[in-house]
Amino acid sequence: MAEKDKLTLDEQQEQRVKAYNAQLGGGSPQNQVDPDGEQPSGETDYYQLLKDESYKAMLDSEIQASNARDQALKYTKAGVDAAGFGTQGLAESSRVGIFNTYQNALAGAQEVNRNNQVDIAAQQIEAQKATNNDNFESMTTLMGNASDLEQLDTILGNYDIQVENGVLKGKGLDELDTNTKRQLQSIYTLYSSQLGQSFVADGKPSFVKTEDFASLKTETGVSATAKDGGVKNEVEYILEDEEFLSTLTNDRVVCLQNGNNPDSKVYLQFHDGKWYQVDANTYWNSTNRQLVKGK
Repeated sequence: MAEKDKLTLDEQQEQRVKAYNAQLGGGSPQNQVDPDGEQPSGETDYYQLLKDESYKAMLDSEIQASNARDQALKYTKAGVDAAGFGTQGLAESSRVGIFNTYQNALAGAQEVNRNNQVDIAAQQIEAQKATNNDNFESMTTLMGNASDLEQLDTILGNYDIQVENGVLKGKGLDELDTNTKRQLQSIYTLYSSQLGQSFVADGKPSFVKTEDFASLKTETGVSATAKDGGVKNEVEYILEDEEFLSTLTNDRVVCLQNGNNPDSKVYLQFHDGKWYQVDANTYWNSTNRQLVKGK
């Protein structure tokens, strides 16, 4: 039998009162850790105060029930003794009735507290959802006003969300539900794709013919049109393949990758009839992208 089960009702109540008094000012004794497993901050927690008040009200009700029981026992005993029935079953029957009333009062007080705790927790969850929605709307509004990719990523960083190859991650993202994560990833992909199109600037070389690609270097340092280690076949494919050209749309970003060497890559974007060299970030941030390898 557990130690708590060995205690009388009065002793159990006394322990709860002592525990509560010992914790005053530091949170309620029944909940010293917040839902995320971290110690509460120094900020006043409105919902924790509600929980504490409910717990305190339960203890007050238990104390009142205990006092009422003691008074009833005192006066009942005096009345029964005065009537000459102190040694008969009536005395014991009266005691049983008083203790049943006392136990019912305790159970009622504890049930009220349990219901209050459930209601408060539900309120807290709804309030957190509302806060998360407000934060999400504020964040996406700021994202929509970003003027470049760097600014877009900085906005997300302020919410503890990082971007790696166009994919969102980080503590801030982990705190969101699955549906919100998907929405945010889609919104980021859309905005980053629009902002990524601004890569075309004065001075960017234009490559039209196969021989012009020879000046490009893959990420391994090999000439793009080299027969060994380059992406010569891939270059010819995007310039000459009729099926590919028939589906080519403006601002398509392609990753030309050597079929035998995944590290040998060149990134290009098709813009207004010309090809421009871009980086991996532009490729991953675009929704209009295509991997071309082993052709």
